Amino acid sequence: MHESRGTLSVALSLRLTFCNVGGATMGVYEDVQRFIAAHAVCGEVARTAEPPTAQGYRIMVTCPCGEVFDRWVTPAAARHDLIHSTLLSSAN
Repeated sequence: MHESRGTLSVALSLRLTFCNVGGATMGVYEDVQRFIAAHAVCGEVARTAEPPTAQGYRIMVTCPCGEVFDRWVTPAAARHDLIHSTLLSSAN
């Protein structure tokens, strides 16, 4: 990307859904799982994630049908997902 950091930040804020602590959405784990399940009949999805920064990271899941799940994950949302996905996977 050849955009300045300020321009990139504005572009990301306009294009991505942000997960915030005060809002109804926290984390993206469940949303990603729902997207993958909803598109299971389309074929295998492609997953990418940008390297994490102090502000968070971007995750993209692209379906062969063309639909894209594109989110910015804040550090708080990542912690939420880590805690909840670990608790869910360790249940007997």
